[in-house]
Amino acid sequence: MSPYDMDDAFYQFDDIFNARINEANEFYDEIQQDIFNDDEKMYKDKLLQGFFGTSSFTIIMSENG
Repeated sequence: MSPYDMDDAFYQFDDIFNARINEANEFYDEIQQDIFNDDEKMYKDKLLQGFFGTSSFTIIMSENG
């Protein structure tokens, strides 16, 4: 879906994907630094992932019409 011819569109995929995972882990570690119970951390992770995932989807859909 690009106007340009690409020989290898996924040449940096692993690097970019791993960088995003590390950024997400840093984000969740920072906002959960006061939570010591693993179950509470897991619950908050899922809650935030659902919120951000839903928000991102809504923003993308509204931008694309």
